[in-house]
Amino acid sequence: DIQQLRQDLGISAGQLAELLGVHQSSVYRWEAATDRPVKVDPLQTRLIFLLRTEFEKRADAEAKAQFAKGVVTGLVIGGGLFGLYKLLELTFEKSNKD
Repeated sequence: DIQQLRQDLGISAGQLAELLGVHQSSVYRWEAATDRPVKVDPLQTRLIFLLRTEFEKRADAEAKAQFAKGVVTGLVIGGGLFGLYKLLELTFEKSNKD
């Protein structure tokens, strides 16, 4: 599920790790887990849920691509903290328009 989310957003394991505030090896470990339970911090769990939920809320491919581009742009320009800011901005921007 996490690997699919990364692919949908077009980000690397390193970029997702930076956004979540974990080491890249944690992302690889989460993705490699099959039937073993994996412990994920509640904050990272909420951020992953938010990413997936907001991505899926977008009705069409263009809207999904714009959301992914906003997250990636935030990561590239300012790193994990700015990427997180962009994620929250994109989330609440849509909420405020409704």
